[in-house]
Amino acid sequence: MDTAHLKSIGVFSALDAVTLADLALVVEGRELKEGDLVFTEGDPGNTMFCVVEGVVRIEKRINAEDSGTKTLSILTRGEVFGEMSMIDSKPRSASAVAAEPTRLVCLSRFAFEGLLARNQHSALGLLFSLMRAMNERIRRLNTSVITYDEIGRAIGSAEQLQPLLDFVLKQLVPAVGAERGLVFLKSEFHGVYEPRSAIGVSLSSVSVERPGDHSGIVARVIEKPSSWMIGDRATDSRCSGTTSRGWESPAMLLSQVRGAAGVMGLLVMGHSQPGRFDLNHLNLLDGVARQTGQAILNLRHREEQQSRARLGRQFVRF
Repeated sequence: MDTAHLKSIGVFSALDAVTLADLALVVEGRELKEGDLVFTEGDPGNTMFCVVEGVVRIEKRINAEDSGTKTLSILTRGEVFGEMSMIDSKPRSASAVAAEPTRLVCLSRFAFEGLLARNQHSALGLLFSLMRAMNERIRRLNTSVITYDEIGRAIGSAEQLQPLLDFVLKQLVPAVGAERGLVFLKSEFHGVYEPRSAIGVSLSSVSVERPGDHSGIVARVIEKPSSWMIGDRATDSRCSGTTSRGWESPAMLLSQVRGAAGVMGLLVMGHSQPGRFDLNHLNLLDGVARQTGQAILNLRHREEQQSRARLGRQFVRF
């Protein structure tokens, strides 16, 4: 790979010309189809990777007996992964899989040691660049862990739904760097999606959204199986023909809150700056949406049990 191409990749952009020239001699390319594994959790490893084009999911097994996985991070152009195994040659701590057709550049421990022997300045420049990338990823992971933990605690102690929805939104908006947030919940009686909590926008100004009304974004999102990340509402083809309700933002994240019977609601994050959100923000929102969906089911089940108990006491008194 030529130095100009390397220079255009985020993690290598701050490297000087000498380091880039040395690096270009030792990296190798790799192309993947959607679903191809880069490596599997537990594999021996001594190579780091950088995304040139495409998307890579970093996944970890939920437990040893279960085939289910948890997405830890979603990596796009310029982001590196697998660097710890290159440094310490220990087994991979997670799996990496291509989420779409993807091109990578690879640097093995053997190649890095050769670079270190030839030019310590270049090797150290690369190491510092990797450290900056790792620090950013650790900060992002810390934010996710704290958000999941705080919301999990709130779910465990929640007695009522409304305070829980308000708390979820209060945690999410700063966690993803949003300026505003909304929670829509499906009415059990009327089937419409009602605004139940809001930050950065007046709740009283947000109208009810009706399934099938494709003039609004909500109806379009709830009919699709996946969440939406909108970089710029003005140019996103999925938003074509929609009518502004007043709460939308140029950049948005929209994630379904699902239960056994289907979509129960929608979490919405917004920002006035186009392109403000990335796939990791959407991954965090999806994770919280799953937590929220289960919490709603639990609270509604508890309310039903309490209602039956009250009816039972009234019957005994009668």
